Amino acid sequence: MITKPWYKLNADEVLQQLGSSRTGLSTAEAQRRLKLHGTNLLKQEIQRGPWPILFRQFTDIMILILLVAAAIAGIVTGMLVEGKRR
Repeated sequence: MITKPWYKLNADEVLQQLGSSRTGLSTAEAQRRLKLHGTNLLKQEIQRGPWPILFRQFTDIMILILLVAAAIAGIVTGMLVEGKRR
């Protein structure tokens, strides 16, 4: 068993680790792995429209903190501008 990190292995070592060859898997081995691991499919996520995506951004705590900070900055700035007018 090779103990080097994956990124330091050459192509032949990787193929040996994965139990494959340069020509790929045999049909029998591919069928065996298909039965063992199942199909190679990703789960489909629910497609969301732009509005739900936008509104979901406001559930993040950092976004809420930034919004509160922006509101406070706006209020303070408005108070300073009003103070200069008097």
